[in-house]
Amino acid sequence: MVFILPVFVNNVMVASKSVAGIQNLKEKLKKHFKFYDLGSTIYLLGVAIDRNREQRSISLSQYAYVKLK
Repeated sequence: MVFILPVFVNNVMVASKSVAGIQNLKEKLKKHFKFYDLGSTIYLLGVAIDRNREQRSISLSQYAYVKLK
């Protein structure tokens, strides 16, 4: 099973094809670390993440970043 775990200071995002695998990983991490599950990621490091499960698509946008420049 493959997991992607980008870590930034005290924030971790988990990505995998397997929902059950993610749940299993979170249970293992809870045994060693105190953390809060904030649900699906919608914003990460200045990038907005828009996910459409029905169309099986993910869109990334830096609109707010570009707008401020």
